[in-house]
Amino acid sequence: MGFVNRIKRVAFGVIEAPFNNRQKAVLADRANYSKENFIDFFDTSDNVPEIVWNIFQKEIVLDGFKPQPEDDIAYMFGIVDEDLRDLILEALSNCHKLLPDEEQLGKMKPIKTIENLVNFISICSYGNNG
Repeated sequence: MGFVNRIKRVAFGVIEAPFNNRQKAVLADRANYSKENFIDFFDTSDNVPEIVWNIFQKEIVLDGFKPQPEDDIAYMFGIVDEDLRDLILEALSNCHKLLPDEEQLGKMKPIKTIENLVNFISICSYGNNG
């Protein structure tokens, strides 16, 4: 392995360490938690919860970790600012939903948890966003 690759691996390890530890701390409590539990938490017939679950599967740094609606996105996954914006836009696109206009956005609660994210996307209008 080259020197640059070793540096990259160490750097990513340092960056991911807090999130790995946070996810590890709750892993045992989530042993019997499933994708179906996550989806059933939300009172909706659309596919927004499933799409959001699938997006967060890519953000997990610890094998076997299962996101839950109450997870703080910044604390548990380290997703903030532009990365959170990109995640929201990805979820909207995958759900075929449109970003609300500035006035509507100003009236909405901040997105801090996965539950906030699912609820936000659920109330957005369907449209052609591609």
